[in-house]
Amino acid sequence: MKKFCKKGIGVVLAATMATGGMAVYASEATKDGSGAAGISGEAALEEVDGSQFAGEEWYDQRATFQVNREKAHTSFTSFQTVEDAKVRDKSNSPFYQLLSGQWKFEFAENPAGRNTEFYKNDYDVSNWDDITVPANWQTEGYDHPKYTDTRLPWEGVEIPELGVAPVKYNPVGSYRRDFTTPEDWDGKEVFVSFQGVESAFYVWVNGEPVGYSEDSYTAAEFDISKYLNAPGEQNNISVQVYRWSDGSYLEDQDFIRLSGIFRDVNLYSKAKVEMRDLFVKTDLDKNYKDATLTLDADIRNLGDDTAAGKKYTVSADLYKIDGKTKVWSEPMVIEATVPAAKESVAEKADDKGATFRGSKQVTNPDKWFADTPNLYMLLVQLKDENGNVIETTVQRVGFRKISKADINEAGQEQVQINGEKIMFRGTNRHETDDQDGRAISKEDITTDLKMMKQFNVNAIRTSHYPNNPYMYGLADELGIYICDETNAESHIGATSSNIPSGYPIWNTSVMDRTQNMVERDKNHPSVVIWSLGNEATYQAYNMDENYCFYNSTQWILQRDPSRIRKYERDNRYTKGDRTKSMVDIYSSQYWGVDSVKSQVTNTGNKLPYIQSEYAHAMGNALGNFKEYWDIFRNYPNAQGGFIWDWIDQSVSTKVENTTTYTITDSNTGVATKFDGKVTEGRNNTKAIQGTYAATDSAKLATNSTTGITLDVWVKPSENFTKSAQAFISRGDSDGYNLQIDRYGKFEFFVDGWSGGTLSADIPSDFTDGNWHRLTATYIGTEYKLYYDGKQLATGQRTNKTTCDASSNPIDITIGASADQSGRTFNGAIDRAAVIKGVMTEEQIQNTNDNLDAVKDNVAYSIDFGSASIKSEGTNYKDSTYFAYGGDWGETVNDNDFCANGILNADRTPSAELYEVKKVHQEVSFYDDGEAANGKVRVVNEFLNTNLNKYNVSWTLKEDNKVIGSGQLSEEQKNIAPQAEATVTLANFPKVSATAGSDYTLTLSVTLKEDAAWAGDYYGHEGDEIAFEEFDLAYTPEKAQPTISASDMDKVNVAESDDAITVTGKTSKTNGKAFEVVIDKAQGYITSYKVDGKSLLENGPVPNYYRAPVSNDPSFSTAMKNAAQNFTLDENGITVDKKDKVVNIHVSGSIPEVNTPNSIDYMIYGNGEIVVTNTVTPSASAGNIARIGMKMTVAKDYEKLTYYGNGPQANYVDRNTGAKLGIYNSTVTEQFEKKYVKPQENGNHTGVRWTALTAEDGTGILVSSDSEMESGALHYKAEDLASYRHPYQVPVQENTILTVDLMQRGLGNASCGPAPLSKYIISAGKTYTQTFSILPLTKQTSDEEKMVKSNEDVKSGMPLTGIKVNGKELDNFSDGQNEYTYTLLRGSYEEGKVPQVEVIKKSNDVNVTITQATAVPGTATIKAVSPFGVEKTYTINFKVQDELYVSDMDWTVDQGGYFENTRDACGCGNPMAVYVEGTKQSFDKGVAMHAPAELGVNLEGKGVSRFTARIGISADQTLGNKADVNYVIKGDGKELYRKDHVISNGQSYLVDIDVSKVKDLRLIVEEGDADYNDHALWADAKFTFQSETPDPKPIKVASISVTADKTELTVGDTMQAAAAVLPENADNKEVTWTSSNESAVTVNESGLIKAIGVGSADIIATAKDGSGVTGKVTITVKSKDIDPVPTPTPAPAEKVEELNKAVKEAESFKEADYTAESAGKLKAALAEAKKVLENKDATEAEVNAALKAVSDAKAALVKKDDNNNNNGNNNPAPQVPAVGTTITVKGVTYKVTKADAVNGTVSAVKLKATKKTKVTIQDTVKVGNYSFKVTTIGKNAFKNNKKLKSIVIGSNVKSIGSNAFSKASKLSSVTFKGTKIVKVGRNAFKGTSSKMKVTVPKKMKSKTLRALKKNLQKAKISKKATYNKVAKVK
Repeated sequence: MKKFCKKGIGVVLAATMATGGMAVYASEATKDGSGAAGISGEAALEEVDGSQFAGEEWYDQRATFQVNREKAHTSFTSFQTVEDAKVRDKSNSPFYQLLSGQWKFEFAENPAGRNTEFYKNDYDVSNWDDITVPANWQTEGYDHPKYTDTRLPWEGVEIPELGVAPVKYNPVGSYRRDFTTPEDWDGKEVFVSFQGVESAFYVWVNGEPVGYSEDSYTAAEFDISKYLNAPGEQNNISVQVYRWSDGSYLEDQDFIRLSGIFRDVNLYSKAKVEMRDLFVKTDLDKNYKDATLTLDADIRNLGDDTAAGKKYTVSADLYKIDGKTKVWSEPMVIEATVPAAKESVAEKADDKGATFRGSKQVTNPDKWFADTPNLYMLLVQLKDENGNVIETTVQRVGFRKISKADINEAGQEQVQINGEKIMFRGTNRHETDDQDGRAISKEDITTDLKMMKQFNVNAIRTSHYPNNPYMYGLADELGIYICDETNAESHIGATSSNIPSGYPIWNTSVMDRTQNMVERDKNHPSVVIWSLGNEATYQAYNMDENYCFYNSTQWILQRDPSRIRKYERDNRYTKGDRTKSMVDIYSSQYWGVDSVKSQVTNTGNKLPYIQSEYAHAMGNALGNFKEYWDIFRNYPNAQGGFIWDWIDQSVSTKVENTTTYTITDSNTGVATKFDGKVTEGRNNTKAIQGTYAATDSAKLATNSTTGITLDVWVKPSENFTKSAQAFISRGDSDGYNLQIDRYGKFEFFVDGWSGGTLSADIPSDFTDGNWHRLTATYIGTEYKLYYDGKQLATGQRTNKTTCDASSNPIDITIGASADQSGRTFNGAIDRAAVIKGVMTEEQIQNTNDNLDAVKDNVAYSIDFGSASIKSEGTNYKDSTYFAYGGDWGETVNDNDFCANGILNADRTPSAELYEVKKVHQEVSFYDDGEAANGKVRVVNEFLNTNLNKYNVSWTLKEDNKVIGSGQLSEEQKNIAPQAEATVTLANFPKVSATAGSDYTLTLSVTLKEDAAWAGDYYGHEGDEIAFEEFDLAYTPEKAQPTISASDMDKVNVAESDDAITVTGKTSKTNGKAFEVVIDKAQGYITSYKVDGKSLLENGPVPNYYRAPVSNDPSFSTAMKNAAQNFTLDENGITVDKKDKVVNIHVSGSIPEVNTPNSIDYMIYGNGEIVVTNTVTPSASAGNIARIGMKMTVAKDYEKLTYYGNGPQANYVDRNTGAKLGIYNSTVTEQFEKKYVKPQENGNHTGVRWTALTAEDGTGILVSSDSEMESGALHYKAEDLASYRHPYQVPVQENTILTVDLMQRGLGNASCGPAPLSKYIISAGKTYTQTFSILPLTKQTSDEEKMVKSNEDVKSGMPLTGIKVNGKELDNFSDGQNEYTYTLLRGSYEEGKVPQVEVIKKSNDVNVTITQATAVPGTATIKAVSPFGVEKTYTINFKVQDELYVSDMDWTVDQGGYFENTRDACGCGNPMAVYVEGTKQSFDKGVAMHAPAELGVNLEGKGVSRFTARIGISADQTLGNKADVNYVIKGDGKELYRKDHVISNGQSYLVDIDVSKVKDLRLIVEEGDADYNDHALWADAKFTFQSETPDPKPIKVASISVTADKTELTVGDTMQAAAAVLPENADNKEVTWTSSNESAVTVNESGLIKAIGVGSADIIATAKDGSGVTGKVTITVKSKDIDPVPTPTPAPAEKVEELNKAVKEAESFKEADYTAESAGKLKAALAEAKKVLENKDATEAEVNAALKAVSDAKAALVKKDDNNNNNGNNNPAPQVPAVGTTITVKGVTYKVTKADAVNGTVSAVKLKATKKTKVTIQDTVKVGNYSFKVTTIGKNAFKNNKKLKSIVIGSNVKSIGSNAFSKASKLSSVTFKGTKIVKVGRNAFKGTSSKMKVTVPKKMKSKTLRALKKNLQKAKISKKATYNKVAKVK
């Protein structure tokens, strides 16, 4: 815990003088040892003038970021001996001296108060404070932390000129210490090295200026040799650090802002000739086996003139990491000619000497991967010409190669390490500690990295600056990939002012920061990515020398091309040319799951993809993390990402007890609480100071049509500054405010600022120490502002308003903003008032200042003089808390946005971290449908580790009882890296299942021995690294147990006017008396007692609210207070008493949001209460946090036991890392107090039962009819939402137990997408939950609880379902008694009434059904259970003309960035699109954000047409980047497509036939990148049309044009193809045209011919009149041959073939055929004759003519056939279209090229799934045409578990990715062809390890070698054998 304070505000105006190229300060100062700077008189902050600092490096010299600083180089230490060098302990080096420790320190509030003399030798600092170095001075008691995200940290105090440092509040720290140098450093060069100083600093040694540096996070080194005294004599070093500088504009990172010397400071000495830098490079051969090690050594001469020109040598010897085992028999020796020394200090600093290079081969070194971080040791020595060793050091080496590879024919890429797909299981990581700020220790770093390995994190992005050098070495050792990021982030500087990218003046600074990082870290094998920076570019700039990041990326490429580059703000890329690319990998921030999928599946996106930041882990978060990884695992170019972020940023701060005051408004009676202090008021009265007073908005309506007046008395504090702060506020967006704006002016507005504000300069006497009155009025459109009774300003609002029109007003707030953090008034407030109506000027000027004249119009007032003030103090138990933005007194801050870690601030795991561990695990298990039989698929995702390194065990449980277990054998575990196998679990038991029980198979992977990263949580022998749980489904052989009445006594019911009381005994024998009381006014249980002891004090009551997590949207007040707002219907309580059970039905609603709600209590004779809660939230209910109930359990029931997912808290979209089990805890332990801000916590999903018990075992057992969610806390949700910190939240003695059907998912919406749609509670849907509350009257074992919980809690219910016309109702529930069944008018047979059936709970249920007699009409069901419980259900048959999609149940609901939304835009506004440029609103419809999908079931609905108007939401700015493809699919087939719908003021009408569709999908795809793709289906509905006399033609909706190539050479020809949708279009013919016939022509059959250089669009236009077109752009190049040869004429045999075809075709009788078909043949013949007449016709021209004749002949249609009326039309066969399928011998083929002569097909799947031997044909007959089989499609035979052998036809040219993947029995592959076959990625992955490959003897050896290589890349077994045979069978 650290205390924060401010030490002095002294201000001095210092003169400056330039010395040694930097500014040095000189003025008089005291020399009395106190260290106080010379003070010329104190000045207010606003009087500080920045012009006095003009020209100083820190202030405004953006092009000067260093003076005399050494150029960056690799971090290394020189040692005296080889043995010390190998140990690498700096403390053992005689050339290294640490200066960290205690320094003298003086603090100044700003530069004007800095000490200007302290660096002088005679200056006395003995009385200065001591400070620790390294440390941030804020954690040492000076100044205070400050947290802002994007905003510059000095906002709120001043806004200096852009690029200029602040001066009013910019603390300066002066450091000084003494030191001596060792005797043996005599004659050596001595350097001082600062590893990290924030943000800028000057250095002096012995009173002499040394240098200056910016860039807070890389080493700054200076040669101080010339300034030192003789060795052994005392020296002093002085450092002056500026909290902010002009360099701070490049350090606007999202972190807690701290400053000072926060990393180590040290000295080191070097010989006059030194190794200045070393660059070690490892390059692997193309097989990733052998390596070439290259060493670049920079040799520098520091002043030895005699050495210049001499031949020195650099010797490098490679060892295993043990330092003993040599790799080379002889070292690498590099000759180096010593360069001449530079003269001046500046020249030396800029010199790295001369570079000398050597290389040496390394045979098959052990490779460096994250899972096997194999390191070597390179011993490097510099020797003089006589062989004397001058310098010795060691660099650790990891042999690894980072490269990219194409993964498909489209050229999409994948990043690889050593030839394997690299997966970044990563996290962003700020360097932060709750005690030490940014000065983290080596122990902290070690804890971080070891915990990462323990929790399956394998990558770090150093957000957003280079980290402590120690971290990189540890990452090398432990195996963690590093994305190293340049310290360059300008954020708001970029978004508002284009800093730095828009101004070349920043180029050198950005380049410097880039070089500092790369040069320092370049030898670390862990570094695999160089990041250019973060959030510093927000528009496109030309890629030239004026763009700073283009310069830096080009420099990186030149300096180190071996790593990849990234920058998520500029992903421009030219495939094949890195010099024309900004990056080598595409990265983004906070994309949703479907956006990621859309990115990687779009073949136009070539770059590999990672999420630079995602899964924003703020507070209780990390929702749907698994779904991201489903994408990363399934797509080869999706390569993981970096979670934001590793650890919560916070600083532990002392808890201060406070006094809370309650003040009651005498006018309204409203009591207001506030924290702060009471001070003296105006007239010996009281005022408040230091905080705000918030009032009860529910009781205060200030909406007024007669104007409004805000009136307040204020007195600023002595240290008042003109920053944003409020006096009276009700919110920015739709409330009113009287405040000071961010520009330091008075500001007033009503009904939100957007309608216009009134501002005025603050009068000069405002800070004179007196009270001042501010009065603001508004009426009509006129604003007026009065100051001390006099009009100060007047102005106009843009339109009239009713002042405070918000439908859900927030609290009136006095002394701060109501809805914006940081705007707290720095001063005191006396009386404040809000008055309906406008006070007159006379009333405002009245010196009496009372409100008597307007008292009838006072809406709210506080007069602290007359009001009653009561005080109450706190007595917090905690001594410290985790502080965040606003806790240190800063007015401008971003609150708790700094707390985004998967680690708590104290470096303990959060619940989120266990989810990360599970999702990131590198061994995965899958159930391919046979897990219930003991067969699972095991996937080894490690890159270099066989699974046999670990133990793998399994257990099978029935509920919590183990019924089977075992281990995988060594043979079963022998799964190579990146391989998989299906294993059969030995001795797997046969299960005889009981209904209602769980059967869970768990597989676990554990360590055989301690790992190098073992720590406090995992990593030791036996610790788990991966697991999977499978919920197995068996057909029950035994019925589920039911509630038994055998030991029940009778129930007694007594009713009074106020309550229903139910009594009885818990059992007939020795039972305890119980009493349940239900309040008739509310319908709730108000008391539940057993044996006289209270169990429940209240509830269960409806509970639809949670304390918002950081990702949550706002929740409506009505649903928040649902329990209080629940209102009974008239006669809303009915009691049905039977012998051993009483059924009490409570019906009502939450009227404020029109939400019906009912509760049923079934109270049995043993005291068991079965509760059913049924609710149908309406759209007006807004966002819903949960569907559940809560109950208040009496105190003393502290022990919590539950059977569910745990032990850590988990939620519906974050529970894969939790395991099913029985867990024991306490209610107190369930509270997560380490969240920096209180919020929902302690929940558990998958709960079957939960129990709260006292020490004696008494209590309650709650169990559900299905899995439930549950939590138990000593805190109210409302309280959690009302306090800043956990320690402040009131603790309840009793327990709040929540029982939920479901909670809303967590998502990532604090910075990213909301929860996925499947994790969101939808409006309009009925939710029913049933659970049991059973009293426990004695100690009960967990097994006994399990037995009881397995009973069917619905035993007393009569039905489980209702059917209409044989189809079960989707929404049946016990708690819903009435149903509506909608029929479309005309869709049913008149007079035929739908028939109703029931599904009984048991055969003992008695049912009476009264069927409806007509439609519309009603059917009634009466059902009586064996317990005598009678239920009546009614089904109302309703007829309507249309069925809206938004009113239907959605079978698929997959949202994009936000959830799919009914009847409103996803942004919350009404649904509206543009129709012909005019905005038009719609009451009904669906809103989606691309990419998204929803589905509806149309089976039995009787619909025939679907209509909608599609378009981008009109709430989006016209012309923005929105670009959406609309798609409709029916039963998997595409029915409609409209691509590239943009925000252009247009929408489109959709009208399609769906009469035969059962499953309809509405889909929106990203048309381009994901930008504001708010896609609406306005008025989306289904209708029925009984008669269609003029059937609407099915028009063409889209045409996709393809060609084999898009670049041709003059003279080339090529066939184009047009794919027409929908497939059932009436006329699919097209017309072909060219946009530029001088370049390209196209004939009527789509044959393209290149005519001349240029480009043209080849356009296919639908002939059906729809106007739909498709196109492909063809570019024609000239032939690069000079001279141009004469085209080779076609072979004679080809010409003869054409001649023969023409003669045969000419014999046809034109009169027998239709004019159209005959005309086409005649045209083809005419073209063919022209070709025959041309003696120089090429073979391509002959082939094209031959094809045209053949096609036209085949398409002839006889007149008789065309005109007959017998229905037997037999036209000539058409060429089958692309996509046509046919099955031959069990294999399905699909047409890929529609051509009568050269048609091709692809084998796409095996229809005969039981076949073990399959032959892929050479050709197949499709219709009347023979098509070649040229490809085997992607995934064609994937997962086929029967296939053993495959024969591949001779025409097959390529095999698609994953074609035979996981065909585990496939052991024989035979190729009939002799040419090379392309094989896609993973095509043979997971096939048999005993694979035999057979090829024809005629296949050339070279071809076989190439084929073998292709197969191996496709993951065929490395043990595969290859055989040639004379004849392939």
